[in-house]
Amino acid sequence: MRNRKPKPPKKQIPQLENTIQPSVKKSRGFHLEFLNAAQRSIWSDLEKNDIIFLLGSAGTGKTFIATAYSIYSFLRKETSKIMISRPIVEAGEKLGFLPGPQPLTAKVLTANGWTTMGQIKFGDRVIGRDGMPTEVVGIYPKGKKDTYKVTTTDGTSTECCLDHLWYTHTAEDKKRNRNGSVKSTKQILETLKTNNGKINHFLPRNEAVHYDKKELPLSPYVLGVLLGDGSFSHNISFSNTDKELVDKVDKELIKNKCFVTNNYKNITYNIRSNVFNNKTARRVKLTNVETGFFEEYHSVGLAAKESNLKSGTFSSRCNRSCVIENTKYEFLPKTSRWSNPVKDIIENLGLSRKKALDKFIPNEYKYSSINDRLELLRGLMDCDGTVKKTGEASYTTISEKLALDVIELVRSLGGRATLRKRNRVGKQSKLADRLITSRHPSYEFTISLPEKMNPFYISRKSKRFSSKYIHRVGIVSIEKVGHEEVQCIKVDNPEHLYLTNDFIVTHNTFEEKVHPYMLPIYDTLDELVGKEGPQRMALNRSLEVAPLAYLRGRTFKHSVCLLDEAQNCTYTQIKLFLTRIGEGSKLIITGDPFQSDLGGKVALMEIVEKLSDVKNIAVIKIGDESIVRHPIIGDITSRI
Repeated sequence: MRNRKPKPPKKQIPQLENTIQPSVKKSRGFHLEFLNAAQRSIWSDLEKNDIIFLLGSAGTGKTFIATAYSIYSFLRKETSKIMISRPIVEAGEKLGFLPGPQPLTAKVLTANGWTTMGQIKFGDRVIGRDGMPTEVVGIYPKGKKDTYKVTTTDGTSTECCLDHLWYTHTAEDKKRNRNGSVKSTKQILETLKTNNGKINHFLPRNEAVHYDKKELPLSPYVLGVLLGDGSFSHNISFSNTDKELVDKVDKELIKNKCFVTNNYKNITYNIRSNVFNNKTARRVKLTNVETGFFEEYHSVGLAAKESNLKSGTFSSRCNRSCVIENTKYEFLPKTSRWSNPVKDIIENLGLSRKKALDKFIPNEYKYSSINDRLELLRGLMDCDGTVKKTGEASYTTISEKLALDVIELVRSLGGRATLRKRNRVGKQSKLADRLITSRHPSYEFTISLPEKMNPFYISRKSKRFSSKYIHRVGIVSIEKVGHEEVQCIKVDNPEHLYLTNDFIVTHNTFEEKVHPYMLPIYDTLDELVGKEGPQRMALNRSLEVAPLAYLRGRTFKHSVCLLDEAQNCTYTQIKLFLTRIGEGSKLIITGDPFQSDLGGKVALMEIVEKLSDVKNIAVIKIGDESIVRHPIIGDITSRI
């Protein structure tokens, strides 16, 4: 069998001329040519019966023709799904649950921030548990499936299917200091609690995430201070009494050609530039038309003063771009709105005139380097963070959006933070000699960070901070929530772990381990319908690799179901597969009775003997004369 255009029978296969006329099967891009009489006979039996056993030695094309028939039936809309099971003897059936998908709406963290499972493409770099980007090397759409919500002790949650995989430590693993293991959602659900009702499964936490470095227009520390204690109204200012903080802000502003000036009793500081601070930026250019020498000024006021002219006169000349006494007066195109660079940056970041309730962290700062994010966190914590006597750090703000952004910042650094809302309306706090009355609820959370990662810069706080042990994340509940389009991915990472919603560490598909075992199936798909295109995408969505361990309780409806290499299945596994057949379905079982890796009596042949005379069950034995791989295989199998 080959996937090619119809050709006249080859002379080297004279039996085609004498026994049958060459024939093909075609359907929507599918093209299959029978190479011998046995293949056409097999196809006829596949069409007539509900359960077919294909028995033959290596090279007779059992898997190829079974898969080809499955594809043909699907493309002709005779069935709506293709299900494939294949035992993996070397790894054991515990490895039998293969792809474990998530909904297309599930979040996935990449090197540049969040995307969704449905938007993931080949070659995208998602973030592994170790915080490093890892390439997506496989995408497997799985159609619609039941989805379950997994909720953790951090108050975070994500959705997945029952066969989705997780790496967890059980309570017993923790007690005995053992390594964890990979489990399906179904297995976790069945052992969710210990015998005394406590949490039994714990997920690892991620390490600090390595996002791609961004070119940031303003120091992350300065932005943190402004988000914490700053004002983005007419002036760009902040209120703080700590000289160490003020000095650091002043130093960081040098690169922006700005500085801080005290405005009110050593509490409030303005951020100014060396030109008019809050004027609309209208840059001026004066050119000597004879020599070509020119000078540029940041404002009309400065230029008018240097020229010993009134501002109105100077503006009039620039508006008309006139030349007077060999000097050309003109306004330059606006490159910024404000003469103060920091005020212009705040405008471009979308923070201009934002009140305390509306503040947030811009994405370019949330998804920059580890050092940038730590500096941003320090600016925020130096303003609105506190340290308890125990050394525990906490953060408070009245902006819910900012609180959630800071929590994301902490988690991206490998830390822990869980939001709490407190109603502090009417309560007073003291800042220097002023009493401030709270008019809004506050959002608070404690912060744990990895060792040697201090969230404070100023000494009076950083010296008191004590890093706390970051516990694993416990799984609190698993509940069914819907029925959605799902898919799974394969990542090029030794741990096979990636980060989903709220930095929850989850496992990719086991496809990377079973791919070698599934190659005969994938090769047939590639040959008959190609690696890309609408037919292949439709097949990918409707093809399910069904683990034998998870078939119990299921019914195959309107499906072609293939059990390949059945000589390596136990009696119970084959019986389980056969008894799943439902309305409009067809089962195909292939195997070579003389190549079992299990040893002892082959269960496949025992079952065939018992079912050979059952109506609508066909047993087809393919002889060595029908080998299509290479003629020498028949001689090999007959002698060894």
